[in-house]
Amino acid sequence: MKKNKNKIIIILLVTLFVLLIAYILYKLIPLFISLNDPENQTKFKEYIESMGHKGWLMMLGIQVLQIFISFIPGEIVEILSGMLYGPIGGLFICLLGILIGSILIYYTVKLFANKNLDRYKEKIKTYSFLNNPKKIHVYFFILFLIPGLPKDIFIYLVPFLPIKFSTFLIISLIARIPSILSSTYAGNSLLSGNYLVTIIIFIIFGTLGILGILFNDKILALFKKHNDKDEKNIDNNNVEN
Repeated sequence: MKKNKNKIIIILLVTLFVLLIAYILYKLIPLFISLNDPENQTKFKEYIESMGHKGWLMMLGIQVLQIFISFIPGEIVEILSGMLYGPIGGLFICLLGILIGSILIYYTVKLFANKNLDRYKEKIKTYSFLNNPKKIHVYFFILFLIPGLPKDIFIYLVPFLPIKFSTFLIISLIARIPSILSSTYAGNSLLSGNYLVTIIIFIIFGTLGILGILFNDKILALFKKHNDKDEKNIDNNNVEN
């Protein structure tokens, strides 16, 4: 009886959360589309600035939401942050939002892990190379550095991997900086009318992102192959000893 009650509560909470996200997306998507117009960009910036600290908190909230809903392109939020607060200010907002979002995801997963343990175990099998405690730091840095890879999904797996959460946060945030900074700089250049710089940045990181998406499976397979080779060498050394 108690288990059924807990399930009902969880289902209700998840339903409310999904409805909230759907409503926010319903409100935000037309906004992002309208920001293609330079005039709307200026008006939006003036509106956010008029809100003072509330506008800053709103952008922070959007970034936290993006981490939870990984199918929302993070670049949109990063460009918008750069437009409103400049390259460095936008970078700070994005990193803080990612930090808060990652912490919320981590402890939410830990709270409900027992309910979905089998599902997480299946996912971990897909990324078996992350179970290597000696190389996991390097793997995570590369995974979060390369544009186009499914970064945010790894946050959901961290509670089950051989790495301290604080270490993961430091590695992932540092690795994200080049990509975020390029987007916030592009956003700032776009608002300033420096379209050439914006186009160059979009071409460079857009190409890297497309390559990351196209070769996603091959990159992960390469990590797995490298990890399997290490484990095989360790086993051979143990047999010889």
